[in-house]
Amino acid sequence: MLIELESLDPSHPLRNSNLIDIGAKYRRKGNLTLFTVGPAFGISKVTYNQLGKPWKNDEWFATKYSEDWQSEERDSTIGQNGNIGYG
Repeated sequence: MLIELESLDPSHPLRNSNLIDIGAKYRRKGNLTLFTVGPAFGISKVTYNQLGKPWKNDEWFATKYSEDWQSEERDSTIGQNGNIGYG
């Protein structure tokens, strides 16, 4: 399941966890290819909220999350099939 980080409240735990810890993926706007943030990435130990403006031009998603991070707000951003709509 992909959770779009930009759509979450800035105080949400997923936006404030290291990108590597949440299984972060990103893609360039208008591109279908998802890239996974790996340990070799210089940004792997920063949070979504700490990313610089150039990185925020991309679409960011979390793929790993704890049951503790679930909320009504997060659930309202998930589509019927469990994925974020791209539309």
